[in-house]
Amino acid sequence: MSLDPETHSLFTLLIIRCQNTSLFKSTSLLHYPFKGEQFEELPSDLSAMTYDHIQRIRMAYEPLEHWEAIAGMFSVADGEILRFILAYKVPLERFIRHELAGRGYDKNHNWIGFEQAAKLWLVD
Repeated sequence: MSLDPETHSLFTLLIIRCQNTSLFKSTSLLHYPFKGEQFEELPSDLSAMTYDHIQRIRMAYEPLEHWEAIAGMFSVADGEILRFILAYKVPLERFIRHELAGRGYDKNHNWIGFEQAAKLWLVD
């Protein structure tokens, strides 16, 4: 399989490398430029992720950047803030969507302007 760099970047966002976890469906893909390597396909919904899955991600010797960044956001947050989020069921997805709308990019990180981004991201 030969992909142009832009398609490769988008394709890479859909692929995650995980080991020994039943949450992820194992597939063997030819992935540019790592032909023949084993990759895991990222499910469209990770809401079934368990505390055990999170623990495995956190203990990984070389975690993927996005998992490390997500874990880091929570690790440096004040405990009072984290407890507030849980106690009052703060809608984190809406905060994230608001932030993404304010950046003016679409789901593939293409500039579409603030007005179009608001239409894309500010939906329930």
